[in-house]
Amino acid sequence: MRKTRRFGKQTKVALTQLEKAIVQLFKPDGKPPDTALLYFSGHGLRKNLGIQEGYLATSEVNPDAGNWGLSLQWLRRLLQESEVRQQIVILDCCYSGEVLNFAEADPGDRGKGRDRCFIAASRDFEVAYEEINSQHSVLTAALLKGLEAKQDRWVSNYTLVDLLNQEHHPFPQRPIFANSGEAINFTRKWNSSLVNSTVQISAICPYKGLSYFDCTEADANLFYGRTVLADELL
Repeated sequence: MRKTRRFGKQTKVALTQLEKAIVQLFKPDGKPPDTALLYFSGHGLRKNLGIQEGYLATSEVNPDAGNWGLSLQWLRRLLQESEVRQQIVILDCCYSGEVLNFAEADPGDRGKGRDRCFIAASRDFEVAYEEINSQHSVLTAALLKGLEAKQDRWVSNYTLVDLLNQEHHPFPQRPIFANSGEAINFTRKWNSSLVNSTVQISAICPYKGLSYFDCTEADANLFYGRTVLADELL
């Protein structure tokens, strides 16, 4: 990672845009989804002025002017009120272990039976690196590898964390995790042999639409299932 910090180098993301997107994800108008995933790749900040507060940096962030970005305390309250049953939060940013302070960011179960998965790229004193000769960061590369199912069974948040713990790389950062509730299924490798390749597609359509079935041998072969009713009418 370069020493010069750049926010929204290619596409600027304002605080209001990020807030609205997260609200639409976890607390939309109407019926909420069963599962919601927040994946943030950027930079994290920590404000320590009497009270420690964590933030996700947006394009206009300027701590000297009091603009710190998106508050994790706000995110925690939103997750508390969210009716989404399965909540997944992945932060791929520097010092994300400090930003994703589990005591602060984890809203707790509150008796709602929520299933939650929190993943942070590094511990509170570590920066997050990008792999050499790769377009992905260390965490994202490990996530893509872990989500690639090798067998005919689900990759869940629990099995994914196990795989991430076993991943080795030369960079001085260690992802941290927190799972709670039941397992959340992510990906699965489906067995293609289940598809029957011997099925033959007929060129004859048995449905005549608005046309009627006539007293012909061809139509008689297609019209069936009403024998009892036809006998009663006769």
